[in-house]
Order: sequence, then C-alpha cells, then structure tokens
Amino acid sequence: MDYFDILVLDFILRQQEVTLEVIALTTRSPKLKIRNSLSKLLQDDFISSYDNLYKPFKPYQNILTGTVAIEAKLYSWKRALIQAYRYKWFSEQSFVFLPEENIAPAERNLNMFKKFEVGLASVTKNSIKVIYAPKPSNPISSTMHAVLNEHVLKWSQIIR
Repeated sequence: MDYFDILVLDFILRQQEVTLEVIALTTRSPKLKIRNSLSKLLQDDFISSYDNLYKPFKPYQNILTGTVAIEAKLYSWKRALIQAYRYKWFSEQSFVFLPEENIAPAERNLNMFKKFEVGLASVTKNSIKVIYAPKPSNPISSTMHAVLNEHVLKWSQIIR
C-alpha cells in the first residue's frame, strides 16, 4: 500500500461506513485514484463493500516494533534535534548522534532533548555512548508508522 491507500483505510476505519462520494468530498481526490485504493483494500481484505458502502473488515497490523530513528550530524545539534523530533511521527524512539568531539554543546542543552523526548548519543570510531535515552512511546501518527511499515515490507521483498 502507498500513503494514499493508508489514508483511505484510516478514513474508513474512523467513519465505520462510507461511500466513494464521501471519500472524494473529504479527500478532494479524483474518484479514479480512490477507486484504485479501494480495489487494493478490498483485495487485501482490509475493507468490505456492499450497496456502495465501504466498511472496515480487519485492522491494519504493523510488523514493525521497536522502531528507532537516528539523525546524525557533525556539528549542528539544534538542526539535528528538530529533525529527530520529526522522526517521532513514525518511530517509537528517536536519537541524535554527534561525534564525541562535538557533543559538549548538546550536552549543555540536555534539557531540550528531555523536553522533546529525543535521545542523545556521542559517537567515536569504535563506540557509541548514550547520554540520554527516552522511553519508547507510540509514534505521533499511526498513519506515518504504517507508511514506514509498508516501505520496510516493500524493500524487504526487493532485497530477497
């Protein structure tokens, strides 16, 4: 599934019963694009259809658990923190990795990492030292987590 398919499935799950016209009005997407997504969702048994109504059939199941995102930078801990926070939309933990020789400014601002629940670690040629590790939490967006899940599934099939 792609991002749009996941959005359509999420919409149907929230509505519990919906028509193609309501999906089109809400998403402002072309009906052909919606029909293609509905066809995929029907084929994969995520939804059922009767009398032009679409209902959820089974929930989406992520295969990924314990997702960790890492933003590595050479210097700019602030930019890294902003990016690592964005990763929380789809991951259960997010970290900033900086070279050990450049970690001091970030350590002095450890309160910012704690505030945003983003981990901090220093890296050398031979080791990683975790300075702060936040507790894992649910991704901010279950939709974005599902998109990550689908990308991993797609790439795992390509690599095989």
